[in-house]
Amino acid sequence: MKNNQKGFGAVEALLILILLSILGFTGYYVYHTSKNANSSYNNASTSSNAAAQKSAVSNKFVFKEIGVQFNTADDLKGLAYKVDSGYSYLTDDAFIGALKTCPDYKTGDNGGGFAAISKTNGQYPPNANPITVGALLKQFPDFWVSYAFPNGLGCSDTSKSQSIYDSASAEAHKFYDDFQKTASIVQ
Repeated sequence: MKNNQKGFGAVEALLILILLSILGFTGYYVYHTSKNANSSYNNASTSSNAAAQKSAVSNKFVFKEIGVQFNTADDLKGLAYKVDSGYSYLTDDAFIGALKTCPDYKTGDNGGGFAAISKTNGQYPPNANPITVGALLKQFPDFWVSYAFPNGLGCSDTSKSQSIYDSASAEAHKFYDDFQKTASIVQ
């Protein structure tokens, strides 16, 4: 009798099953490793971009004329200053918004600012009169920074004057707190 087999035997089927298992495991391993590597790369890229955005959106504000910087709170949006006669007059969006309620407001008018700061060399005098030299904002090793609040923010509509003054006072206090806590000399 002639033994004429057709198809696979048990040994051949087992070898094919083992070979397919090895190929499947290798393919899964390569796919899984590649996916983890891409995920790690994307996470590192996202972290790097977040760090870059954070530094680009830093709340550091620099007074270049006096060589001092500080970190502003998020509620001092649009903080700016104008130098005149040795004083830096401060404004921000909230204060300008309050000024715009006055019918006398002219575009570009900063109302003199919600506060003014100034730099003086040396140490703040122990018996200083804040009216004549300004109140001490912060003492640095070789100089001090003084501040003053506006003594009046006139508006022909007297009902608006008080709200403008209240806005100036609120913004000045925010600035004062942030500056005292975080001011440093620009390196």
